[in-house]
Amino acid sequence: MMLDESTTKNVDGAPVYVVLCGLTADGHWFMSYVGQADTSGLKGTEEIYTAVKGVVDALCPTLWGRIKAVGTDGCPAMRSTHHYAGPDGNTNAQASVIMIGM
Repeated sequence: MMLDESTTKNVDGAPVYVVLCGLTADGHWFMSYVGQADTSGLKGTEEIYTAVKGVVDALCPTLWGRIKAVGTDGCPAMRSTHHYAGPDGNTNAQASVIMIGM
């Protein structure tokens, strides 16, 4: 699953876009937009987790258990801290992947 949060002056809120990527039973790659949720006003990773899980559950309640990894573009809203905490000290957005359920 890939997540991308966008903060823009043209939109009221901070939408997170949810995209699923994977392999079909016959070995073909797929990528599909699932939906979005507003993350403005959310306080912390648990609330973001609940919002994203709600988007996936609205599509298929049993799908969440089959997701093996979550990737983000490293934007501040998708981190547990608003400051980049990477080892290189770079304050620019950095890609990150979080493995879950492995």
